Amino acid sequence: MGDPVKKLSVTHELLGDWILANPGGTYREMSAHFNYSVSWLCQIVNSDMFKAYMAERVKEVHSLVSMDIPTMLKGTAALAIERVNDVLVKTEDAEIVADLFDKVMNRYGYSAAPKTGALGGSGHNVQNNFYLTKDDFNQAQEQLKVAHQTPAPAIPEKIADGVALPAA
Repeated sequence: MGDPVKKLSVTHELLGDWILANPGGTYREMSAHFNYSVSWLCQIVNSDMFKAYMAERVKEVHSLVSMDIPTMLKGTAALAIERVNDVLVKTEDAEIVADLFDKVMNRYGYSAAPKTGALGGSGHNVQNNFYLTKDDFNQAQEQLKVAHQTPAPAIPEKIADGVALPAA
């Protein structure tokens, strides 16, 4: 048996548009919408000509949508900027101004370091370099020698339950 579709009609194009508009749609739903049998719709949708048409149509729709998103985002950003400017001009509330300023600066990367990690640190490694003169180094070395020459306190001989007992 040959391919059932020899030429695409307006109905076939409408079927394609319905499929694009209802990506999770079923043959049964399409059948109810167009009042055609499920078996006829299956034959059309699985024909080589319809598949080729849908491949081109999907590319076309995708290019329109992907080209339109940046345009829409630019328009939305322009509207948001206008609204923020209107709020700043009209308000006398310092808290609103500070909040808007904080949000705008944060979006541009001017914000406090994020609190991350178990201890709330910023997650950044910081290296501190200390430069000493020769005299500072010699003085620190002498202080260490004196500190280590002092005898350590006597350790009790017996320890019971973590409490030091006097030597017998």
